[in-house]
Amino acid sequence: MNKKEWRDYGMNIFGLYGDKQLPHSEMIADMERDKQANETGIGCPTDQPCEKRCSPYLDNLPPSRRPYMQEYKQEW
Repeated sequence: MNKKEWRDYGMNIFGLYGDKQLPHSEMIADMERDKQANETGIGCPTDQPCEKRCSPYLDNLPPSRRPYMQEYKQEW
């Protein structure tokens, strides 16, 4: 895991990550999903816009997380 994921984990301990404090198991699962997303992003072709490449991932986000991703997808 990278530093940002551990920072997020620490923020969760104090209830400062997302809408609510997540249990340890859910936070670890969240960190794993973030890691997979990062690895997917690294392998993306540079000739396509992010919205097109990542639309399947973005479409499955819960509504509470969508405001954080507005940079990548303008309409839901």
